[in-house]
Amino acid sequence: IKVVRALDADLPMAQGDEGQLQQVFLNIVLNAIDAMAPGGTLTFHSCGHDGGGAMKSCASPVCHYLNGKHVRVAVQDSGKGIDPTSMESIFNPFHTTKSTGTGLGLSISQRILEQHGGTIFVESEPGVGSTFIVCLPVARGGEAGEFAKKSI
Repeated sequence: IKVVRALDADLPMAQGDEGQLQQVFLNIVLNAIDAMAPGGTLTFHSCGHDGGGAMKSCASPVCHYLNGKHVRVAVQDSGKGIDPTSMESIFNPFHTTKSTGTGLGLSISQRILEQHGGTIFVESEPGVGSTFIVCLPVARGGEAGEFAKKSI
């Protein structure tokens, strides 16, 4: 799997528990790896929102409904994509399309992000791939660049 990083180095640090957020991204990445088997491209994008309606280097303003400053991390894979009939239920507990797996990864990830004041979205096209978009509030007093250095 080829990994591409398109991370904005000037982002502030996101607010949240490091261990829980690692679990969120691990769940997303493991699902992407499964969707791309036996190979593909996994791309990480990051950008921020200044709280005043302007997006900084973001192509898709999916996090606009959040109040205040936030950071956005998108994990895009070149896998098989998500079947449209599954799109509405992928965040439901025990929903899985895998022969092995509990179907809890995305449900737990969504709950963790909501507890952090953030959210998760997905965009997918069958046969092309999926993009999971995580939005998190900016930590109070966070220094610019800390988020990009500490994550991914």
